[in-house]
This record gives sequence, structure tokens and C-alpha cells, in this order.
Amino acid sequence: MPMMSCKEPRAYPTNSEIRARISIKLKQNKEEEKMAGRFKGLRDLEWKLFEDLLPQSLEKRGRGMPHAPFRNVLNTQLYVLI
Repeated sequence: MPMMSCKEPRAYPTNSEIRARISIKLKQNKEEEKMAGRFKGLRDLEWKLFEDLLPQSLEKRGRGMPHAPFRNVLNTQLYVLI
């Protein structure tokens, strides 16, 4: 009968292995994006998806503030949601 090893394969990584994996992931994230989590607005391609859903031009109001561009309004709403 062959000798069987007492040691069973580890199911879980050690703390040092976990720390090494986390540091590698953090370095990759920093390289990919300097300011992770910042919403800087819709890109042109993303904006084209929404542009067709909104009216092209608005009628002019008499007094008061002029209409804000829809892209700025949508960027602001997404910033608050994200």
C-alpha cells in the first residue's frame, strides 16, 4: 500500500497570498483610472443613445433663465445617481 501524505491541499489562500493579490489589483486599478469612481459625464457615443429620446429644440420662453442643454442636465442627474 503506498504511503499517503498527511497534508491535504489547502482550500483557502493564506493571508499573505490575499494581501499580494489585493496589492496587485490596486496597482492595476490605479493604472487604469487615476480617479476611480468619478463621473465625468457621458462620452459622445453614450450621448447619442439618449439624444434621440429628447426633443431637439425647445420653444423660447419669455423671461427668466434660458433652457439648460439636455446633455448637461442628464450628466448632472447621472452624477447624483452614481
